[in-house]
Formats: sequence, structure tokens, C-alpha cells
Amino acid sequence: MKKQLALVLATAMTFLSTSAFAAYTLPTAVTGAFSDMDAAWKAIEAQIWPILAVVVIGFFVIRMFKRGAKQVG
Repeated sequence: MKKQLALVLATAMTFLSTSAFAAYTLPTAVTGAFSDMDAAWKAIEAQIWPILAVVVIGFFVIRMFKRGAKQVG
């Protein structure tokens, strides 16, 4: 009987807790800050990808040059 009561109580508490968290909405200032951070990250990301591509291609070219120089020498 005690186990069943504990199970029912735990289930009820879980239900109440999840429904309370589901109804919570962030304040507008926090939502605005997240939106600004997202825009800033996308701007940084747009600048980083071309640089990263050049660096990766550069490493590949250097590796191929070294490999070719090693075969010649």
C-alpha cells in the first residue's frame, strides 16, 4: 500500500512539475538577447568559413608539394 501511494505521489509530482515548466516562457529581454547572440554568431560564422576553407586547401597543397619534393629528391 505504501509503495502504491509513493508511486502515485511521485507520478503526480512529476506531472505537476513538467506542466509548470511547459507553461513557463522566457522574458522578452532574454529572448531578445538570444536573438542578438544568434545574429552575431551567424555573422562570425559567415566570415570564418571562407578563411577555414583557404587554410584547409593550403595545408593540402603544402602536403602535396612536400610529397612531390620527397619523390624527386
